[in-house]
Amino acid sequence: GLSVVTCKKVGKGKVILLGSMISGEDMLRLVEKECGFAPIAKASNNVELVARGDLILTLEMENQEGMVALNGKYEDVLTGNVYEGETKILPYTVMVLKPCGGEK
Repeated sequence: GLSVVTCKKVGKGKVILLGSMISGEDMLRLVEKECGFAPIAKASNNVELVARGDLILTLEMENQEGMVALNGKYEDVLTGNVYEGETKILPYTVMVLKPCGGEK
């Protein structure tokens, strides 16, 4: 057999290839096991999360309310609003979150 998940270092990052259709939860477990890192945060399936240094970029992609569960207090640098814990994300909303007070 061939690999279902392949993780390859490229530059300072990694490329993960998934050769199967599996649930989001199963995919996260495989990535953590095979690549040795956990997700940025828990989020609904319609919310994309991207880490850039200490920042977390969130993007709601399906024109429906979404959610991200933040571990700590974060400020949206676009609006100045502060969020922590389970945070609602409105349709097509983009947030650029930075940790408050040195939290990550």
